[in-house]
Amino acid sequence: MAVYLGLVVDRFGPAHAGVNYGIVFCGFSAAGLLGPAIAGAFGAAGPGGRAGTALALAVTAAGFPCLALLRRTIRQSGRPL
Repeated sequence: MAVYLGLVVDRFGPAHAGVNYGIVFCGFSAAGLLGPAIAGAFGAAGPGGRAGTALALAVTAAGFPCLALLRRTIRQSGRPL
C-alpha cells in the first residue's frame, strides 16, 4: 500500500495526491473484495478449478493490451517510465 502513493504522485503530480490516491485505493479495494468472490464462483463451477484458471488467464491476457496502451501514452507525454 505504501508504494501506491509514490506511484500516484509520480504519474499525476503532487497537487491532488490525496484525492488521486483515494481513487486508486478504491479500485484496489474493489478488486480485493470482488476478485476472490468471482474466482470462488468460477472455481466451484468446474472440476479442479479449471474455470477459475481460465478466467484468470483471460483477465491476464486482457491486461497486456492495457499495459501496452499505458506505456505508449506515457511515452507520448514525454515523462520517463
